[in-house]
Amino acid sequence: MTIQHLARTLAVVAVAGLLAACVSNPSTTAAPSGITAGSSGLLACAQGTLDVRASLDGRTVRIGTQQGSVELARVTDGVFTGSGYQLNTKEPGGATLWYQGKVQSSHCRPS
Repeated sequence: MTIQHLARTLAVVAVAGLLAACVSNPSTTAAPSGITAGSSGLLACAQGTLDVRASLDGRTVRIGTQQGSVELARVTDGVFTGSGYQLNTKEPGGATLWYQGKVQSSHCRPS
């Protein structure tokens, strides 16, 4: 085995390791602020608290509401929708949850 072949093999192994790390430890930037991907937490809002659980891959969040829980899918960075709900985590005053176009919770921050 030549040194060039060994260097290429090591480079391939390093790239594969980086890809595996990305898959097994996804970025948490898609999860709501203060909520780690794969875990749950509370957001303190002007109208009370929200129980939020972010999926491991950051593609969905589950919110506890007065009607039960609902799973919302990420449509853009920081915006999740589903079943008439929309959660925007990029609002300047904190996250806001709407239901059928009406604000349900606003100024939500990690508690």
